[in-house]
Amino acid sequence: MKMDSTEIVPRATLEILIGHRDRALAGAIDVYEAAKRVNETAEKVTPDNAWNAPKLTLDLDRSPWSLDAYRKRIDAAAWRHVLTFLRINDVMGSKDREAFARDLHENPPEFTFEAVRATMQDLAGRRTEIFAQGVVDVFERLHRSYRTNKVFRFDKKIIIDYALDTDYGAWSWRYGVNSAVDRLNDLDRAIHLALGEERIATAGDIGLKAMRERKKTAFTPHLELRFFKKGTVHVLFRSRPAQDALNRILAAHYGDVLPDARGELRF
Repeated sequence: MKMDSTEIVPRATLEILIGHRDRALAGAIDVYEAAKRVNETAEKVTPDNAWNAPKLTLDLDRSPWSLDAYRKRIDAAAWRHVLTFLRINDVMGSKDREAFARDLHENPPEFTFEAVRATMQDLAGRRTEIFAQGVVDVFERLHRSYRTNKVFRFDKKIIIDYALDTDYGAWSWRYGVNSAVDRLNDLDRAIHLALGEERIATAGDIGLKAMRERKKTAFTPHLELRFFKKGTVHVLFRSRPAQDALNRILAAHYGDVLPDARGELRF
């Protein structure tokens, strides 16, 4: 389907989504108004104490039952669908994804043609910038003492501490805010995007499969993962092109990068 220069999402696709959204909201309004009439009628059954009347909902005018709360949920769902359609989430680092998810949860913009077009044009136009910032974010989540070294590069080996937990006698990823597996997946995603390659499986999934098979190492197309009993994971670049591709991005951001990367960094 042909798109003009102002369309990031095909107009027909967007109009269909907006139509579904508008009809859902209109239907919700009908349901809410009908529920209010039912509740008002039910109160007449016990005119001396309306609070004892059976209600269809707790309170139609308060979250999470209010129309505004429903509007936010359906708009957030529509925005997430479009972001997935455009694969913007693939370009974002975990920090940007978390911030965007938080914004959608707290106060999503209305899902209108004008809002979607403006937002998607902005995000699509900044794909390279967003991707580069994601690479920088991965790098900057190093231990504070390493960040003070002012050596802005990905070295041959990356050490990730507190990465693993035991799960029924086998290792598994330790999950949580800013978890090791999130940082590893961001690194792996950045490599594939930088090299223009499709990612079949995440580094986290590949590593988890290996751990469940009691293996001490795992391999992605560009990374080698080594698991240690103290819960540390060593990540080694298997290909110099992958390492160099990320370091060129850091060089563009920081203004300089050391060309010979033989040491190690610790996350």
